[in-house]
Amino acid sequence: MSGAKSEKVKDFLSRVLANFDISSEPVISSTGDRVAMVSHAPPGFKPHPGRSRVKAEFDFVTYSSRQLMKRHIQGPVQQLNGVAALGHAIQWTVDNIFLTAPHARQNKAIIVISAGETSQWDNETLKNM
Repeated sequence: MSGAKSEKVKDFLSRVLANFDISSEPVISSTGDRVAMVSHAPPGFKPHPGRSRVKAEFDFVTYSSRQLMKRHIQGPVQQLNGVAALGHAIQWTVDNIFLTAPHARQNKAIIVISAGETSQWDNETLKNM
């Protein structure tokens, strides 16, 4: 993804955060919205056990304000440019972000933003997810 497209995605993600009522105490509170962000498709990724499929930019309890999340998105987030493995990335997110968060919420959602299709070898995992 080019630098201009990457900046547009960052701006879009920052604007999306305006739609959430971010919990000011995400570790202990059972109310308010919590947001996590992961990047998928690390360069050179091949599906091997134990190998990282995604990069956790931040999890549900890292930030307690929309402004801190926006600062992170506009700062260190970089496009990873590897082979897309959306199914594996979603599975990793469920296992490592959703299932490990304290005070799990009843309503959960995963929003995927992708510049292309998933890899052939990932299609079955994506269907299962």
